[in-house]
Amino acid sequence: MPEKNEFTAEGRNKDGKFTLKLRNVSSSEARQWRILSTDLLNQKFDPSHGKNLKDHVLDEEEIVLQIKKAQAESDIWLFIIDPTNKHDVPELRVEGGTIVGSCQLYWEGDTDGCHISCIIHHRFLRNGYARAALGAAIDYAFYTPHMKQETVILETMKTNAPFRGLMESLQLKDRETPGSYWAQADSPIESVMYTFGEVRWEQAKRDAANMK
Repeated sequence: MPEKNEFTAEGRNKDGKFTLKLRNVSSSEARQWRILSTDLLNQKFDPSHGKNLKDHVLDEEEIVLQIKKAQAESDIWLFIIDPTNKHDVPELRVEGGTIVGSCQLYWEGDTDGCHISCIIHHRFLRNGYARAALGAAIDYAFYTPHMKQETVILETMKTNAPFRGLMESLQLKDRETPGSYWAQADSPIESVMYTFGEVRWEQAKRDAANMK
C-alpha cells in the first residue's frame, strides 16, 4: 500500500490569504492528469514542447500504469487543489476542490537527493500558487517523518525565466548551477539546477521573510 501523502500550502495574493491542498494522485484520476500534461501551455519549458502530441503524450490507460509504477517505486505524484472551487473549470473539478496544478517528488538513481517539480495550470498563474506549493513541498521533503531528506534538487530549462525568478525570490539564486537532466550529447537544451539542504532552506526562509 503506497504511503499517503497529504499536506497544505498557504500563501497570499491580491485577494488575500489562501490555502491549497496537495495530495496523492489516484489511478482513477488519470483523465485529470492527462489534461494537465496534454495542454502545451502548461509544458512551455518542457523539452518535448512543440513536438507532435501523438509522439509523446500518453493515453489514460498508459497514465494509470505510470501512476501505479510511480507508487511501486515510492515516487510521489500530487495534485495541487484549491478547495474553494472558485475557479470554474469543470474538467479539473475533483472531490475536495479544483486542480490548479501538479507536483512530483522523485529520486534518480545517479543523484543523491529528492527531486521536486511543480506545474501550475496556465489558467491559474500569477496567483502565488507556485511559490506556496513549491515551498510546502520542500518543507514536506525535509521535515515529514517518513521523508526526512538530506538534500532537495530542483531543475528547469535555462530559458525558464519565471521559475528562475521564483528561486531568486525564495533567496536561493546562489544555489543555481548548470543542470544535468537534459545534458545529453545529442541535445542542445541547457538546464539549471538548485541543490540545497535543510540548513540552507531555513536560511532562505528567514531571508525571504525579512524581504517582505
